[in-house]
Amino acid sequence: MGAWLDDALMSKLTASWIQMSQIQPILPNVPEEVEVCQRSASGKSVLIVINHSTSSQSITLPSAMKDLLSNDASPASQVTLPAHGVAVLQ
Repeated sequence: MGAWLDDALMSKLTASWIQMSQIQPILPNVPEEVEVCQRSASGKSVLIVINHSTSSQSITLPSAMKDLLSNDASPASQVTLPAHGVAVLQ
């Protein structure tokens, strides 16, 4: 059996499957246009944050983190990405 689902029903089903699977976002409350990936190896981990929008986006971090691509070496608990900006956080 197959079905062609409209966008509303597909969204509802997807939300239900995510809830049943107990999948949690890497960072909560991130704008829809922002992608967050986590990469880990050898006991170290980084977050890669990509702003796909045409405007700047601010993201609250779970703890103070250092942006490895920035000249500012001080850890911060929030990062603001410019339009199409990228941050690598540790």
